[in-house]
Amino acid sequence: MEKLEDYRTGTLDSYLNDPTFGKTFREILRFCTTPRTKDEIEKYVEKDLGVTYEKYKVFAGYFIGALEASGGLRWDKESRKWVATEVGKKAVS
Repeated sequence: MEKLEDYRTGTLDSYLNDPTFGKTFREILRFCTTPRTKDEIEKYVEKDLGVTYEKYKVFAGYFIGALEASGGLRWDKESRKWVATEVGKKAVS
């Protein structure tokens, strides 16, 4: 990814294979095979993955939005957590 793009423009495949953030997208999907709160995802992205772009911190909301828009992640109303969709799980299995 040459620059941070509007997350609504990509496909799940394009995000998972992105040279800059593909690994991060895949790791988040794996992390979310168990339902996670936004806070849990934020801590994971910041502390465990340490994601930056040109020395700037990249917020988890970018990854959540992109994965939701591309069909890899969904909001579970019952648990009030983010969870990988079946498509998302298959993409990283």
